[in-house]
Amino acid sequence: MMCVNMTIDPAAGPVAIGRLFSGKIKDGQTINIIDTNREGRVQSVNFFMSNVREQVGELGAGNIPALLGLTDVRAGQTISTVKDIPVFEASKYVSEPVVQMAIEPKHPKDLPKLVEVLRKL
Repeated sequence: MMCVNMTIDPAAGPVAIGRLFSGKIKDGQTINIIDTNREGRVQSVNFFMSNVREQVGELGAGNIPALLGLTDVRAGQTISTVKDIPVFEASKYVSEPVVQMAIEPKHPKDLPKLVEVLRKL
């Protein structure tokens, strides 16, 4: 799971929120915090329904769990049940943009103004 946000619940303590990319996460499961050599124990697996956190006990890949009990996890860290995960190598290519956008004036008479503004960018 990639932790994207840590919040503090006044009643429950730290809540690690992130995307679960593979496998399952369960209550009581021991996890490893990658690059820190630390372990943690998931007290409770939760799921947000709107702004309400519901305890579910177990979630599968593709979900966004809210995990209680992980005091050492910080936003941006990866957690896993596998202890020694190989580190990814650096990318050796440059990806091309996949989204393009066209800008045109609402009225053709405004084209010179649009060109002038775009040149300032």
